[in-house]
Amino acid sequence: MRSRATVVRCSLIFSVLSDAERLVLENWARRRTTAQGLAKRARIVLVCARGWGELTR
Repeated sequence: MRSRATVVRCSLIFSVLSDAERLVLENWARRRTTAQGLAKRARIVLVCARGWGELTR
């Protein structure tokens, strides 16, 4: 398969996370048993919460 670049534009809605929300998202992103799609979305939200406007991967 061919990899493709994904550009994620972060919305202001993700800019503020509580410590508990951040912890849950970090656990989802790290856990081996988390579905791949959920882990990817958790990583996207975490990146947006850090304040990055765009992420190219």
